[in-house]
Amino acid sequence: MLVAPTVFFAALLGPCLYAAWSDLKTMTIPNRVVLLCLALYIVLGPFLLSFEAYLWRFVPALIALLVGFVLHMLGQFGAGDAKFASVLLLFVPLKDMTTLLWLYAVITLISVATLFLIRLAAPRWAAKSGLKSFRERRVFPLGLPLALTALAYQIVALLPYLTRS
Repeated sequence: MLVAPTVFFAALLGPCLYAAWSDLKTMTIPNRVVLLCLALYIVLGPFLLSFEAYLWRFVPALIALLVGFVLHMLGQFGAGDAKFASVLLLFVPLKDMTTLLWLYAVITLISVATLFLIRLAAPRWAAKSGLKSFRERRVFPLGLPLALTALAYQIVALLPYLTRS
């Protein structure tokens, strides 16, 4: 049985992994990745969701985009992060936003700790890795936890379907 989280996970896997890698390497999330994720939702959404649910998911995504750009103008958030976060919200129902925020918090803490420990334990490797995220001390590649959260959420959303008999 095809359920939305299964299809969304499969569709998002490549773009999310690429966005995470790109953000680690260059501290940017390419617009083509954001547009690909948007296209995936526009194409797949009507087949996997009710039309009403499909349309209503644009509301939190647009709000997140506006908030993200305000944060970007204040220098607190990258524009790519704002666009990527808002498009990833399309794949999450409003009722699950609390779950999504908890996942994001945990994954962000783990990501920050991991990158910090790599910098601390292997500073030479970090410096020579070619990853801009290791060279820049005052910035963090938010695309990494955003991408991992989007994928982890789809797995969590799939769990009720796996436990049915």
